[in-house]
Amino acid sequence: MTTNWTIREIDARIVRDRLQGWLPERVFDAHAHLYRVCDLGSKAGEFARSGPEIAGYGEWRARMTELLGPREFAGFFFPMPSATVDVAAANSFLAGELAGRKDCRRAMLASPSTSAAEIASAVAEFGFRGIKGYHLLCPQQPAMQAPIADYLTEEHFAAAHELGLVVVLHMVKDRALADPANSGDIRRLCVRHPRMKLLLAHAGRCFNPLHAEEGMVALDGLRNVWFDSSAVCESASLEIVLRRFGPERLLYGSDFPVAFQRGRCVAVGDGFIWLTGDWHDWKRMIGAPEPSLVGVESLLALQRAMDARGFGNAEKELIFGGNAEQLFAD
Repeated sequence: MTTNWTIREIDARIVRDRLQGWLPERVFDAHAHLYRVCDLGSKAGEFARSGPEIAGYGEWRARMTELLGPREFAGFFFPMPSATVDVAAANSFLAGELAGRKDCRRAMLASPSTSAAEIASAVAEFGFRGIKGYHLLCPQQPAMQAPIADYLTEEHFAAAHELGLVVVLHMVKDRALADPANSGDIRRLCVRHPRMKLLLAHAGRCFNPLHAEEGMVALDGLRNVWFDSSAVCESASLEIVLRRFGPERLLYGSDFPVAFQRGRCVAVGDGFIWLTGDWHDWKRMIGAPEPSLVGVESLLALQRAMDARGFGNAEKELIFGGNAEQLFAD
């Protein structure tokens, strides 16, 4: 079922019946990628290659409007990573796409070799408000078990502290936030660099609620940690964030363009798997279910998590916008 990038009847119906009236009029997307496929190099993924050649601000806004209906959109954007991405070109493209858009924020992609001086220069020239590292940029590949320091160095965090930047962390290792090395490093870095603001992508990459339950304990009391909801399809993971840290520490994220991939991430045992539309033979499954888009599934998970905590419009306004104002406050 190769229907990525396409809004089908199943998606439109769920949005119309469950989400349209629930979503606020203003939506701040705290996790979205803008990119050109040509900048991703030879290891650009098949999903990116199957979509638009240029996925800029206009593409993001048009796609989000098509999916969620007309409303006010703003966001926090960073380049799309790949193992062969041209970091300088990707950062330059992002900055150009967002030039003059005061309602949006941008984070630069940093490789392990990016220096503090280079970060300061890019912040001054392009107005970056954050840094995004990625394990795909580690010199040694594959790097799925890499410690944080292999792709976001101490120098990166020190620069973020000095400049008051947001660091976007997509951690790896099999158990993500529940891995003691990851949670221990996060606590140490947040205490050592209090002016740095840490945004944990994918709710700390807690696609499995077990990892959220075990890993978030180590972060109790930290005041410079936030989470985004991007691509998390298990409502229990987001409910744990809301229970332990309150609605003030969670931000909605679409994970564009992943929001337009068909399928969802499912917790299995002590891990998770991605059931995507072109990976699974859905017609052979009992009931022949038709999967919706990841962006729809993750919004449903966020809705269920908020309902489970008894949250209403006040908390919704925080998660879809108010918390971003605090995150980027000087």
